[in-house]
Amino acid sequence: MYSHIIWDWNGTLLDDRDLCNKTVNRLLESRGCAPLSKERYYEVFGFPVETYYAAAGFDFAKDPYPVLAQEFMDMYIPASLSCGLTPGARCALDYFMASGRKQIILTASDTDTLGRQMEKLGISDKFDAVLGQDNIYARGKTELAKDWIRESGLDPKNLLMIGDTLHDAEIAEVLSCDCMLVARGHHDEKRLAAAGCPVYTSLFALLRELTGGMPAGCVFDMDGTILDTLPDIAGAVNATRAFYGHPECTLREVTDAICHGVRNLLKTLIPGAGEDEAYLDEVVGRYRGFYSAHLTDRTKPYAGIPELLEYLTAGGIPVSVQSNKSHHLVLRIADTFYPGRFTHVSGLRDGCAPKPSPAGALAAAADMGAAAERCCYIGDSDVDIKTGLNAGMRPLGVSWGYRSREEIFAAGAQLVFDTVAELSAFLGDESLL
Repeated sequence: MYSHIIWDWNGTLLDDRDLCNKTVNRLLESRGCAPLSKERYYEVFGFPVETYYAAAGFDFAKDPYPVLAQEFMDMYIPASLSCGLTPGARCALDYFMASGRKQIILTASDTDTLGRQMEKLGISDKFDAVLGQDNIYARGKTELAKDWIRESGLDPKNLLMIGDTLHDAEIAEVLSCDCMLVARGHHDEKRLAAAGCPVYTSLFALLRELTGGMPAGCVFDMDGTILDTLPDIAGAVNATRAFYGHPECTLREVTDAICHGVRNLLKTLIPGAGEDEAYLDEVVGRYRGFYSAHLTDRTKPYAGIPELLEYLTAGGIPVSVQSNKSHHLVLRIADTFYPGRFTHVSGLRDGCAPKPSPAGALAAAADMGAAAERCCYIGDSDVDIKTGLNAGMRPLGVSWGYRSREEIFAAGAQLVFDTVAELSAFLGDESLL
């Protein structure tokens, strides 16, 4: 829909609201003025900053604005290099980049400070242009916006402005483009309501809206997504290797070979199993015996996943699980860690093709009573993402499992989450942010 995303920086991508509030309070208190509460900060912050400083209580007859601005920046700049990104910022930047959108920063900050902040955060490569000031006085960005739209020749209908203040909505009006605001920066939700454009509680809520809204159902992969099963899988692999006289392999070697089914796992990790089908059948049987006997010895849920599943089902969103493990093992594991939680549980059995076939995912959608296109498929591997795509579901990746975010994005994931808190926020529960 949008070809270009225009980002505000401070408070929208850079999580510097509290630092700015604290720094301006140091200036006020050093001059005998009352500090700004968070609520009062939300009320008076704005552009140009000179007007905001006057509302905050500074007397320019005693302290000219340029002096105050320099003093503020002398404190703010070194401290700002310790600020992180706002919740959801990295997910959003990666989402737009992976989907082929151009990304531009439009900011009232000076470009030298901005460049240092971006470099420290490791996101300089996410942007196609950076439009900022050549000084520290933050007098606004309206003229920057006007010049850029005139020179770019872009159709405003293809632009989306994302910001955290009423000034960002004003910029969007200047550009005649759409605007979305996030109430986690320098203006709160109450003040942003006057903008007349969509206001979101976080960038995760904004991303959820852009990618289709709340799902009607969620299908989860098992290994590496809702459960860390690697220790028990590795234990069974090494018991099998020991039986055939081979030394143990490392967890890293097992991780690299996992996600493509037990036969491929053992072809990779048991010498000779890839050259002889009869021998492979024997090895698979041996492995399954070891694994079944120690199925849940060291397996454990990822922190936050039980709460996420409970949150979804309590909100009327059914959840299912699908795995390329044998069906009877999947049932045992699900019943051990998540008894009665899933509407649909499926693994490999006769007549059911393995992932990335969409058959299991579509069966889960049918059991959940949800149209496939309104479901999310959530997993940690390229196989999971391809399964979701093949089923016509929204493919979401998680990077805490057994594959890198680069591999997951390359497979076609819409979004990749680094923590359960991020996934939970995207699915509506922002309590962990």
